[in-house]
Amino acid sequence: LTVAKQLAVRRAAGMSDGGAAGADGSTSGQVPGAPVLFFVHGGVWASGEPWHYSWLATRLAQAGVVVCVPTYTLYPEALVPQMVTEVS
Repeated sequence: LTVAKQLAVRRAAGMSDGGAAGADGSTSGQVPGAPVLFFVHGGVWASGEPWHYSWLATRLAQAGVVVCVPTYTLYPEALVPQMVTEVS
């Protein structure tokens, strides 16, 4: 794995527009074999968006971590089994 030379944040289409599950990703630096953090936001699985955690992803990316924050359908549009499938 080779990570981009400068901070890059990639945005995926949200679930609310009917698109497929996606993720925001942040990388920084030229770091072969960089650690990867797959961060599933939530708590109650009914609110929140990946961009709410951009501050965390940016800071971790600056430290050389590849960060992925997936988008998934929230309650009540989906129940937990669907959410788990989408982030798996």
